[in-house]
Formats: sequence, C-alpha cells, structure tokens
Amino acid sequence: MKFLIIAGHGAGDPGATGYENRDSEANCTRELAALVVKKLKAYGAVDLYDTSRNAFADVQNGRFSIDEYDYVLELHFNSFNGSADGTEIFVTDRETATDVEQEIMHKMSKFFKLRGVKTTNFLVINTIKDKGISSALLETCFIDNKEDFEKYKANKDGIAQAIVDGIAEGFKLKKTTTTTQKGETMKQINPMDWINSHKGQIYDIDGVAGVQCVDLYKIFLKDIGYPNPTRAIGGDGYADNIWYRRNELGLSKYFDFVQGQCKTGDIVLWKKGAAECPSSHVAMFVNDDPANPARGVFLGSNQGYAHSKGILTSISMSGSLGALRYKGFANVAVNKPASKPAQKTPDQILTKDSKVKFDGKFIVEGVDGDWVYNAVVGGGLPAQPLYEDSARDGKQDQILHVGATFTYPGTFTVQETRGGGYKNAGQAYLTELNCWVNCAALTEVREGR
Repeated sequence: MKFLIIAGHGAGDPGATGYENRDSEANCTRELAALVVKKLKAYGAVDLYDTSRNAFADVQNGRFSIDEYDYVLELHFNSFNGSADGTEIFVTDRETATDVEQEIMHKMSKFFKLRGVKTTNFLVINTIKDKGISSALLETCFIDNKEDFEKYKANKDGIAQAIVDGIAEGFKLKKTTTTTQKGETMKQINPMDWINSHKGQIYDIDGVAGVQCVDLYKIFLKDIGYPNPTRAIGGDGYADNIWYRRNELGLSKYFDFVQGQCKTGDIVLWKKGAAECPSSHVAMFVNDDPANPARGVFLGSNQGYAHSKGILTSISMSGSLGALRYKGFANVAVNKPASKPAQKTPDQILTKDSKVKFDGKFIVEGVDGDWVYNAVVGGGLPAQPLYEDSARDGKQDQILHVGATFTYPGTFTVQETRGGGYKNAGQAYLTELNCWVNCAALTEVREGR
C-alpha cells in the first residue's frame, strides 16, 4: 500500500496555540507526522507532504497536487476553550465505511477521551476524495487543554504508534520479513511499492557528480539495510563495476546474481559501450516493453536526459551484463475494506485519454505573443494557463518574460501520442492546450485506454 501523511497548517500559519501560548499546532503536527511516517514504513510506501508548505493554502491557490495513494491522513490538533478534551477523526460524507478510522480511535483511546468518527467535508480531505482516494483528518487532542497536551508530550512515540496500529489493523496489514535458504533475515519489500514511491524523486546520495544512475541504486541499498550504502563502487567508478565487483562489495548476502529473463525489481547493469548506455548504466526493471520484447521498461535516474530524476524509460537489453535480484522481494497480499480499493498505478506509458500533470518548474526561453517557449517541454506553449511562480524576471506579476519560471497547474488529457509515449522518446498532444508536449515533461496520474 501507498500512504500520504499531511501535517496541518505551517508556511506562516501557526494554527492553534497551546495552553499558556507554549506551542503551535503547526510545529506539533510536523513533529507527530515525522514519527508516524517512520513507523508506518513498516507496512508500505509512505510519503510526507512537503512540510515547508501548507496543504490548505495550496488547495485554495490551485497548487495542491499529489500522486495516487491508497490512503491519506491529515494530522491536526484541536482547540476550543481550554476545557474541551479528547480525540476525534473526520471523514467526508462520501466515505461508505470507516473501518480504518474506527481502529485509529480505538487505539487512541489508550491516551485520550474518545470523541469518535465524524463527518465533515474539510477542504483538503474533500479535495483528495475528489481524486477517488480515501482520506481522513485526525484531531489528535486539544492543544489548549493542559491535561490533554501534557499527555501528548509525555507519550508522543506511543501516540504515533497508536495511529499506525490503527491504520494497520483497519487495512489488515502485517509486518513481515523474509528468511533466505541460508537462514538470513531480509527486510521484505514489495518491488512495485518501492518503484512507485521512488518514481519522480531526485537523489544525489553520495554527493558525487550530481544526480547519477548509481544514486538511485544506492538509495535501494540504504532501504534494505546495506551497510555504508554511499561507499565508492570502486574501479573507475562507473556503474558496470557494480557487476564486476559484486562479490568484493558483499552483495551476495542481499542479492542473487541472475542473467536472462528479468523480474520486476531486478537491478540490471549494462556494460560500457552498450548501444543505449555507452558509459554503462544501472536501473530497476519494471516490465517488458509491450511494443518490443527486446526492450524493457526501467526505473532509473540520469536516463532519458542528463541528471534526470527517477523516471520510467524503455531501454534495450542489448549490452546488459546481468541483474541483482533482491532476496527479500515479495508481493504482499493485502486484504483491504471494499470501500477503499487500491488505485491502479499508472505505468507512465502515455496513451489516449491518459491524465497527466507537468513535472516541476520550467524556465521561459522565449516569448511570442500569447505563447512561451521551453525546450524541455517541447517548444511553444499557450501562456494563459501558466502560473509564474517566482520573480526571476523582475516581478511575479503573471506577465511572463524570458528567464521567468513557471508551472502548469492541474491535470491534462492526452488526445494522441507519437514516438511511443515513453519518457525518453515521445510526445503527447494535450486536448486542453491544443499542442504537442514532450513526454519527458509529464507524469501520468491516471492511465488511459
């Protein structure tokens, strides 16, 4: 499963104030969110909404954008008159079952008086529900009630665990480990959960030469508990040395070394001089390329374009040396309430009616009337839907000049594609913009036909 935790308020909005003006709600939600995220990772992939931002303000300003998740929990602290107390959780009026929320309340009853599961269409969770994602808003306790808040301060870790235990029991999740034939215990990871949680992320874990393909590989080593994951690969430092020096690097404890047919999650290495990876390469296999059996779709960084974030790319298997197959990979079956079905994860291969959003910020490289130009996006774009998000051209006035940075808020519909619809090779015609856009600038948020 994939979860998102949102810490309420922040970005200049302190939220409620604690008794005797000692604490702010914004600080407390961020403290609690960090604890919840850390503990919830035992059950699946977990993201934390950018804590430098305010989700409520982002929704109001049209800048709230999230990936597909199975469940989203927004954390808050209550406030009223100093005497009200207890914990409560809210869902929208479109939720038909509250199994998870009831379990969270049950676990929280160890610390606070129960105020129960309630229905209110709060802005953020209602916006998330519009996307078909189940969500809830937890009022942890009353920050302005001395007894409530002193309990929180004395039991922060236990309260975070109670929230996580409620989610786990509500979704019937279990902590699991994998034991190899040699009796070694491996951290169990669902390969698609890992791929989905690292797609679109930028890493330079070793601080060497910016974002490189080995950085995402080292993030995987870190996640499985490999000691000193940022250590130098050795040799000339290129990715193919991972394969050539696999025994010296102690990888046999964590991986089987395979050649031939790949499975989802295999970490594939290419040698120098490979047709599409001339400097060698390392990337994680996702699935066969449906258009060409000699190719695969891979998650990798520094592929498709220089220093790229983790993207899905079709790459030829020609020149591959072999693959590292993690011994702890498992497909964990999850029995979830029928009212909260898993969302299908987009495969990032754009087709007709795919829903997409633009990746990040872009720089205006030219202006011609009502059109702006940017090479990454693919050339000319209509200026009207753009949002100028900085004053790099002198003033953030929504009048675009060369050098301004902009974003494209919202989602768009793919009418047709050319060049395969892949991140590294292809374009998509967006219905709402009436123009072609490079697939490299887009992320698929809902699959098409």
